[in-house]
Amino acid sequence: MDEVVVKAVVPITMNGDTLEINPAAFKLDSNAVVEDMLRRVPGITMWGDGTITVNGRKVNNVYVDGKPFFGDPAMATQNLPKNAIEKIQVYKETDYTKDNIDDNPADSMLTMNIKLREDKKFGYFGKAGAGIGTDGRYEADASGLAYNKRIREASPPVPIILIKLPVYARCFSRVRTEITIRTTGM
Repeated sequence: MDEVVVKAVVPITMNGDTLEINPAAFKLDSNAVVEDMLRRVPGITMWGDGTITVNGRKVNNVYVDGKPFFGDPAMATQNLPKNAIEKIQVYKETDYTKDNIDDNPADSMLTMNIKLREDKKFGYFGKAGAGIGTDGRYEADASGLAYNKRIREASPPVPIILIKLPVYARCFSRVRTEITIRTTGM
């Protein structure tokens, strides 16, 4: 009889006090994002408002490589592709906003850190949309974001651009354009 070797990737491990999730263990579509993977992890719930809970406890902070990602946890979980993730770590941090800090588990908050693979530390994402309405009215909008090892919420060198172009087909001389460029200090 021939020898059979079974190989498996461990999906979830405990490394000290840190829960580590291995994305390679979850078979998903090629265009899946972090949120799609987290929905398959036992004990993690993704709520409709973007809140993440682990075993019933709310995750207060979501970081990418240890730093905030454009200020909104949903930006990371809904836009970063699953194949760009090396691992996801969930750990407790002390909540220093409380007056009395003890070694009480109630004084800690959960933090999620999404570690990117070394070859995926640069990326961009965005959205574009178009619409048609009544009376020959049209609308289009687009937005985009880019990130690399140094770009974080505090100083994105690439401006965040939102363009809305409502076009009135009956009167082309009256085209209204709104361009909003938001940047924070560089």
